[in-house]
Amino acid sequence: MKSYSRVVCLVAWCVVALGQVAIFVQVPAHVVVFGVDVTRETKLNELHQTLWIAMGIALVLWSLWVSRWGTLLVVLSSAIYLVNWLPLHSIVTNGLGATARMTWIVGSTPGIRLTYLLWNVLLPIAFAVAVVLSLWEMKRPRAPARD
Repeated sequence: MKSYSRVVCLVAWCVVALGQVAIFVQVPAHVVVFGVDVTRETKLNELHQTLWIAMGIALVLWSLWVSRWGTLLVVLSSAIYLVNWLPLHSIVTNGLGATARMTWIVGSTPGIRLTYLLWNVLLPIAFAVAVVLSLWEMKRPRAPARD
């Protein structure tokens, strides 16, 4: 049986990948904002997110095969999502209170509540749980191997 942290992290990354596929399907061919065509920037953003997701999934899959460095790989994979999720630039620019207020307003919009809960509440909790479980498994004494 593999560790729970690796399974939690893998399931969370699979949910992120499914969400990214859903975003790919919904994005129109041309995106125009205030009269400016931002299609290229939208595609580059999608590619950027896909690369991060692929790296996170690769690290988790690698952690399933590597026993010695597996916990470190799970922590690194979870950190990739958590660092990308945290609106650090907005916190530095506007302050923590304004960023939290803006996030609350966006999250309370009726059309995106479920998506908001998934991306900004459940997935960060899942990745944080994976980190805690991974660190807990690292501290847990291992039973000696039986011959």
